[in-house]
Amino acid sequence: MITPVKIVLRAEGPYWLGDTADEQAHDPCAHGSVTLAIDETLFAGPPETDGTNVTGAGLFLLRTLSYSHTHPDWLVTEGEDDNQLLAHCASPLPSSGTNDEFAVYVAGCPYGVNVEVLRDDGTVVIRRDERSAQVTAEDWRTAVLSFCEAVEAFYETSPPRLPLDANHDEWEPFWQEWNDRKRMALRSGEHL
Repeated sequence: MITPVKIVLRAEGPYWLGDTADEQAHDPCAHGSVTLAIDETLFAGPPETDGTNVTGAGLFLLRTLSYSHTHPDWLVTEGEDDNQLLAHCASPLPSSGTNDEFAVYVAGCPYGVNVEVLRDDGTVVIRRDERSAQVTAEDWRTAVLSFCEAVEAFYETSPPRLPLDANHDEWEPFWQEWNDRKRMALRSGEHL
């Protein structure tokens, strides 16, 4: 049995990129800092997570409700250098067809923080470098859903997002996967 733990997983100070209101309205993804701590163990936090794409992080975290995020099976992208769970970039592209589990392929960048998430029979192990902590899958699900709801609340209190151009519809499958995974997590209680 796992001893109850306190999980801190939050997006902090979300903002839109751009110098003007118009530029910010065309930024499809929120950025900010992310804190991930379990009890007294800090896995990620400011200032190293400043500028994290919290929208992309939300989708990647939702994926951890069903899949492990560990080398070499990263849930983010296929490249070695752009697979961070808490990446600065997250650009949805049409599915590459290499991973049918995900509705959208998300290209990252070499900047960000990578934390491993390993699922195993009702438990989740969070690991980074020499740090490691184990939590229940239910506690992890609750923390991830809370993170995603905070990101959604930022969108809801912001002006509507404007498309970058008329053919810029790759965010539709991104939000479809986000909503499907969130809905399934809420309905099933643990697994998508």
